[in-house]
Amino acid sequence: MVEKLDPSFAAELKKSVTKDKDGTNHLYFYSLDQPVPSLRRCGQVDAAPYMPAALFESKNLFALAAYAEATIRLYKTPVLNTAVKLGTCASIGYTSSGGGVQGIGWTPGGIMGPVCKERCSCSFSGASPGLPTCRDQVDDPSAGRFCSLCGPSTACPGCVSNTVTINLWYPPSTDRRAGGGTSTNMLSQVLNTAEASLLANVNGGGIKAKAPASSAGNHLYFYSRRCTGVPVSKGGRGLDCTQCGEVDAAPYMPADIFQPSNVLALAAYIKVTLELYINPNPRGTPLKLGRCNSIGFTIPDGERDGVSWFGAGTAAGPQITQLMLNTCRTRCKCNFRGWNNGANKFPACKDSPDDPAAGEFCSLCGPSTACPHCDGSYKVEISLFRKPAPSPPAPPSPPAPPSPPAPPATDNHLWFRQVTSRGAFSSTLHCGEVDAAPRMPASIFEPSNSAALERYTQVTLKGWGAASGNKLELGRCSEVGYNDVPSDGATRGSASWTLGIDMRGICTAQCNCVFDDPFGNSCRNTPPDQPSKGIFCSLCSQSNDFNSRATIKFYEKTTKNIVATAAATPALSTLVTAVKAADLVGVLSSPGPFTVFAPTNDAFAKIQSVVDKLLKPENKAKLTKLLTYHVLGSQVLSAAITNGESVATIEGQKVCFEVNQRTGAIGVFPCGSATRASDVVQANVLTTNGVVHVIDQVLVPEGFLALLNAN
Repeated sequence: MVEKLDPSFAAELKKSVTKDKDGTNHLYFYSLDQPVPSLRRCGQVDAAPYMPAALFESKNLFALAAYAEATIRLYKTPVLNTAVKLGTCASIGYTSSGGGVQGIGWTPGGIMGPVCKERCSCSFSGASPGLPTCRDQVDDPSAGRFCSLCGPSTACPGCVSNTVTINLWYPPSTDRRAGGGTSTNMLSQVLNTAEASLLANVNGGGIKAKAPASSAGNHLYFYSRRCTGVPVSKGGRGLDCTQCGEVDAAPYMPADIFQPSNVLALAAYIKVTLELYINPNPRGTPLKLGRCNSIGFTIPDGERDGVSWFGAGTAAGPQITQLMLNTCRTRCKCNFRGWNNGANKFPACKDSPDDPAAGEFCSLCGPSTACPHCDGSYKVEISLFRKPAPSPPAPPSPPAPPSPPAPPATDNHLWFRQVTSRGAFSSTLHCGEVDAAPRMPASIFEPSNSAALERYTQVTLKGWGAASGNKLELGRCSEVGYNDVPSDGATRGSASWTLGIDMRGICTAQCNCVFDDPFGNSCRNTPPDQPSKGIFCSLCSQSNDFNSRATIKFYEKTTKNIVATAAATPALSTLVTAVKAADLVGVLSSPGPFTVFAPTNDAFAKIQSVVDKLLKPENKAKLTKLLTYHVLGSQVLSAAITNGESVATIEGQKVCFEVNQRTGAIGVFPCGSATRASDVVQANVLTTNGVVHVIDQVLVPEGFLALLNAN
């Protein structure tokens, strides 16, 4: 605490502390800033209304000095981080009033933390760890203790949410009493916002307003849009706005405020309206300066009466708004409509004449003059506009030339399966499977996007499992022994593919939209995919194939052996013919177990001339040699196959394997051969006596063709 005052500081404090005839105390601080290069301004606050009255008693001079000294030493303005000094703006020559700035924090922890720690032994808003949190306390002026300044609800008496209003002042060169020394260019500087470019809306616009004669032909337009959706700034995809409402504020304002000499007062009015007006329509956007036609809303769409010009009301009543509370207290030192929460000693506002020469327009706060030409509830008429209807579609163009053949279908597959009961009261299980790849962007299967593919895969596995109560797995039904087509067909209906899948986190974070939102804000026009960034917003779109209903193919537990399974598979008919010709049906129908690498019909067609020779009766032994080279004497599932492994066949020679470490794809080839490996196109088709892996190329052991041709 200050125990001895420095003479110069005492002199400054004496000048800054004043008392009115009615006993009202004042303690002024000021700070300079420069919002635009050509305009410097001074901000001033009277701190006394936000302090205990006893602090200004002569016996508490040292406590008051300590408060002032801490404020000067520790307080920095929130925007430009400038220091404050004791005194008024007028004391340094800033005498032209320029309105005020609301919502400035006055009790940051940087100031009150050290003060409350030293004087009250408590932690203000967590600024002093280790001390108890400050509570509301009664002051003890006799001991110089004013700990009410540290309490959560008493720290700033008269503040609004611990914020105050700063009065702005400008040098005399911009004084409105100079008579025409200002212009709309000065208005632009004072506004210091993007709205300054819309100054044509002041005394401008090509539409005559429905203004009373007293408005003298002045116009000042504000507009707001009616929208649905979630703004991009709040994580949404943006607003869908269908209507715009505009109001000409000039008829509801004193005509003198539009005089060139009062441009600073007009700027202050515009700024406070834009900052503090709260739209009564919950779907309305914040107020902006301008007209609806400036943003494309040009078609008249009726009018709406009864809209509160001062914005949404407060808890004090529908006609008590934050806009008028702050404005009237700051500019006219009175309480609008007499409302006072006990935070100040201002009287109720009364009807009073304006003082244009001093830039004071307190008629805007009077009970009967607050909104000239409004109705008794301060309500006005809003003109509504909508956008023009979209142009009719252009006439159809002549038929385009035939398109080139479509590119071959992708080889990508992403199978999911789920084993469930066939019915609510059935103990019989069946397996349903879906290939998700055709409904997904092909680029997500590129190696560089493996992380994105894994992300969507895990979301699908998690979501479907939680939704159905049955575990969803990667893979095909045949891999778990379900490959028999039910008697009533394999296709049992369709299901919503994204039912229960928790896509919301991905879509909100990456695509700024809400997936499957029950409140109607679902992803619609999603941005294009960005494969280079691993972002695939097409998977979030409600209209994308990924989210359409999926056909589920069901299979029953197999009751067939290897031969019967091949016979039931049309793509393996050539293999079945060869097995019969080699008289291997009995062997491959025995208990086994066996692993068969089964070439498709297309694979055999690649060596059709060889097949034709082998099917001749005299080449039965060689056909048997070739077929048994495709059979292992044990059951080997794909998960047990490792890269570089070699395994002996029942023919005697070995086959070798290669496994893609990224995709898990399996290739099989004759050991020592330089030919391309046969790809396993369908793995793990379980049977009663083993497993079948379908391959796309016949395995021809080294030297076999030479032996066949030599004979």
